[in-house]
Amino acid sequence: MRIVLFIILLAVGSCHASETSKGWSEWFSEGKALYTSGNYSAAAHAFREALSIAVRSDVTNRQLTELHDALAGVYAEAGQFAESEGEYRCALALVEKAEGRRSLNYAFLLVRKFRSVRGRIGCKALNSQSVRGFPRITPDKRR
Repeated sequence: MRIVLFIILLAVGSCHASETSKGWSEWFSEGKALYTSGNYSAAAHAFREALSIAVRSDVTNRQLTELHDALAGVYAEAGQFAESEGEYRCALALVEKAEGRRSLNYAFLLVRKFRSVRGRIGCKALNSQSVRGFPRITPDKRR
């Protein structure tokens, strides 16, 4: 009986050790697969694990931005809009620091952020409230 218990404990311990030895990119790949399959809760867990490992590793700002963006997207799909907003803000801050607000990557992140919240607050509120502080883009009247 003790031998069986020892084997079970050893198996459980080795499974846990193999999960902790995953690198951030393995967690990120797992999160993307889970997101694609619609398992948003598990995807969020995988992306959080990837992010916690990545911030302690030697990764680029671009990779950190991708992780925050992926986590924001999965939170939005799961209806966790406050968490999504926070992750988008982190990603935007990284891009702003590295490339500035006028960069294409910053614009793409803003579009993804606004698409994720549009269904929650409606288009009219999005135009009037969420974009405060950003210049309004209007069609050029000079033709």
